[in-house]
Amino acid sequence: MKFVKPKEPKLSALILTASSGICCGFALAAYLLFITPVDVVSKTPSEEVLSKPGEYRAFYKPGRVGGSESRNLETAIKRIKRRTPGPVTLDESEINYLFEQFGKAADSGKESEKAAPQGTRVEDLKTRFEGERMFVGMKLVSQSGGSRTNHLLQAELGFSNGEAGPFLTVKSVTINSLPLPMLGGVVGSMIRSKVEEIEWPAEYVEMWNNIREIRVESGSLVLEVGLRRA
Repeated sequence: MKFVKPKEPKLSALILTASSGICCGFALAAYLLFITPVDVVSKTPSEEVLSKPGEYRAFYKPGRVGGSESRNLETAIKRIKRRTPGPVTLDESEINYLFEQFGKAADSGKESEKAAPQGTRVEDLKTRFEGERMFVGMKLVSQSGGSRTNHLLQAELGFSNGEAGPFLTVKSVTINSLPLPMLGGVVGSMIRSKVEEIEWPAEYVEMWNNIREIRVESGSLVLEVGLRRA
């Protein structure tokens, strides 16, 4: 009786099988992180908690919101509108108060619409500072066929300054508990394009054009007001 020696699998077949398994594993892990809800906390967790083995849930600490327009914010807005040269400093509660007022104005403009808007929109936008770092959190609300889904997007942002004024930079992005790869700046460009699509009030646009430089210092946003060089 003649025995046929089994053929050894080709190297290319082994590589393809292993690659398929790895891709499936990554896809499953990404899906699990995407559907994992975020823990809302009142203070930033310690490094011990963040580095705990097996803990992949993201944490979200909302930024503070001022209950009313502060004297400092009122003065800052006047200086920016008049383009009075010099630095203007705002903390997270004052910035979030501005965002909140903008959101209320945008919502009141939609009350007359008969149907709920379709697509994805931003809600509950808040900034938060940690020393020299700036974070933004927002709800991404998708409306389709009467159903509504919410996802929480968090991003670490920064600003680069040039002759044409400040330029928004995106350092990291997380949706729910899934950290997104930046793909050489592609994700950052997509976020900037979405920000540019927002119908900002004319006075906000005018104020932005009067800001020459932006930087984060000691848990506050410093706006350098003045004429841009280009």
